[in-house]
Amino acid sequence: MAKTNTSLVSLHKNNTKIRVSELGDVEIKYISFGDTKNFLKLLSDKKLSDKEFVQKLLFNQLIQPEMSLERFKELPDVGLLKIARDYVRNESHTFQYFKDTGNLYSDFRSALETYEKKQFERLENSFRPIIAEITKSKVYPFVYTQNRLV
Repeated sequence: MAKTNTSLVSLHKNNTKIRVSELGDVEIKYISFGDTKNFLKLLSDKKLSDKEFVQKLLFNQLIQPEMSLERFKELPDVGLLKIARDYVRNESHTFQYFKDTGNLYSDFRSALETYEKKQFERLENSFRPIIAEITKSKVYPFVYTQNRLV
């Protein structure tokens, strides 16, 4: 999975900025629509533990400090949990489905799964009437055949 290009979003007002004793100043990129593809890839990887999921997602959004994924994975739980907790708090829209059960790693993943599922349902519901109209129209069979434009 390619890391999100963070070069143009450094110092964005919506980024999560915190100080973590093991890393110093940390800046995590805000969540944008363009991150959906990477999030869905991570969500589909059922072999990842909840902690690995959080590590990879936060690393993908990491702006500063620059480091390797391997080094980021060495961050003790206390630091990783602090970053994750602040990210959830700062990204309130995306984490609106966050339910604190006492397992932040699992709760983080579940909130993103629910958010992405709800986003898909909203898109599907938005396009359903348009697809129905196109399908009913007499133009449809001539314009769209066998899943491709003719």
